[in-house]
Amino acid sequence: MKLINIKKELDLKKVENYKEILDPTYIYLPININKSKVYKGEIIGNYTISISGKVNNNIIENDFMEDIKPLDQDFINKYFSKYNDIANKDMIYINAIDKDPYCYNRYYILKNNMDIINDAIEYILDKFNIKKATIVLTSSLAEFISKLKASTTYNNIIFKVVDDLYPIGFNKVLKDKLNIENEKLIINIEELLDVYSLIKKKIFNTEKYITINGDLIKKPIVLKVKLYTKLNDYLKFLSVTSKDSIIINNSLCGKLVTSEYIVTRDADLFIIVKLKKDNVDLCNNCGLCYRVCPVMINPLKKSSKCIKCGLCNYICPSKINCLKVGNNNE
Repeated sequence: MKLINIKKELDLKKVENYKEILDPTYIYLPININKSKVYKGEIIGNYTISISGKVNNNIIENDFMEDIKPLDQDFINKYFSKYNDIANKDMIYINAIDKDPYCYNRYYILKNNMDIINDAIEYILDKFNIKKATIVLTSSLAEFISKLKASTTYNNIIFKVVDDLYPIGFNKVLKDKLNIENEKLIINIEELLDVYSLIKKKIFNTEKYITINGDLIKKPIVLKVKLYTKLNDYLKFLSVTSKDSIIINNSLCGKLVTSEYIVTRDADLFIIVKLKKDNVDLCNNCGLCYRVCPVMINPLKKSSKCIKCGLCNYICPSKINCLKVGNNNE
């Protein structure tokens, strides 16, 4: 498995700006809502409502009352049943590594919520009779790690540092680096915010960390926002004028979106750059895409094992969109 220090190669700097924008006037759901009023924490379809307010088709106008609709205990118990597979284990692992080198969400989740993270981990360890948890970070956060250790009072929470290489933030890749057999032993740090919200407030967490970065952003920033708000609201706040080259989630193979994109749980990163039109040559059968693939598949053939990291595109001397050829980006 060959991993690459893309952050170093592209001379990317740490994102040092953070802001919370948690009072949107509207949120937008991709479904129509047959109700005149909704409550924060209410679940409609597969969506957790992030504000309380009046409804007009799929648009909810914030009433700023923060009326909450708690979930019943049976629903909460059903959610936690997904952790039964890790019950009675010696160790679980908390993935605190951002998937993309442009992204700094997990860094700020840790920085801003260490007490919450500690409590959520302790709850999972106790409820499922697990001995210890390891929070996994990259070596680029060495100074930060010492501060985290000082703020962690639980003896059964430890830290592990791995090399800052891409795409180690993907659980399938991290699993092999940690030399563990079961990917279910890895919990993404975002899940812990849900755990804490469920045990303390009895609702799913309705806030989201997003990074806005790229060559056209003067001051890259991590924002804490409400679910189902529009990206355009934050681009206005950042005085971003160019909106025709927005890439979502992955700097190497992410899809283009518009500024009208609705922020969901799956939206982590928005990269705003000048798109380059590379001259694409025919495949020269060099095999680099196969050798660099972290899950050891042929990127030019469709495979369910593809994690869509985009290293094949990054390494290809012919500038072929390997994922598009293999249809792994569907």
